[in-house]
Amino acid sequence: MKLLKNSFYFLYKLYYLAVFFAVFLALYPLFLLGFYIIKNPKFTYFLHRIWARVLNLLTLVFLITENKAVELPKEPFIIISNHTSFLDVFLMCHILPDYPFIFMAKSELLKIPLFKTLFKHYHIPVYRKNQKKAAQSLLKCRKALKNGLSIVIFPEGGIIEGYAPRLAPFKNGAFELAKRENIAVLPITFTRNFKIIEEPNHWFSVARPGIAKAIVHPYISREEVQSMGMSELRKKCFDIIEEPLRELYGFKSTNN
Repeated sequence: MKLLKNSFYFLYKLYYLAVFFAVFLALYPLFLLGFYIIKNPKFTYFLHRIWARVLNLLTLVFLITENKAVELPKEPFIIISNHTSFLDVFLMCHILPDYPFIFMAKSELLKIPLFKTLFKHYHIPVYRKNQKKAAQSLLKCRKALKNGLSIVIFPEGGIIEGYAPRLAPFKNGAFELAKRENIAVLPITFTRNFKIIEEPNHWFSVARPGIAKAIVHPYISREEVQSMGMSELRKKCFDIIEEPLRELYGFKSTNN
């Protein structure tokens, strides 16, 4: 039985990757058109939405969104969520289809051929060991916000193996940016993505079609952001994102 399960997980991951790259390659000429000719980030975001919708449809991954936010900020904002699965990235477009955003993510993604072009021209790489490049990333953030784009940051710093559904400690980057640029923060909780596609680096870990769920929490206004210290803001966001997970899975708080 275990052999059959592992074989299915392995084959599904192969299929998922095949669809992922097939859709990306089909859209790649349009991405280039957007980068070099149209030069409108909202067009590129539209392509991301198409990519996400086709990928999720063909791999039979569906999303239920529980929206606790009565309204969203009128100005660009920081979006934060827990990060337990590769799915988190491609489900985000379904949650906020009318709010164009970009990702801040680890610079290692620049090493992937073709994907490097997309990441370099649209998203923002994070350089943790290079202060000069880190400063350049901050300037890109400011430009993106000025152009009406919100920014998605996973404050855990990546998919931390062995933590899900618990949260790994949050890093300060998202909260420093929110305070520095005086913008609101929107917390989102993914409750079961890791049960659909688990560890991305393990070929025989859980991978199957399924129904994901996201909870969109009320945003933290720019006034609230400025009224709190860094650790207080980080703790508040951690608690908000963690609460539904604790209720669902019954573990004690790991608040940092």
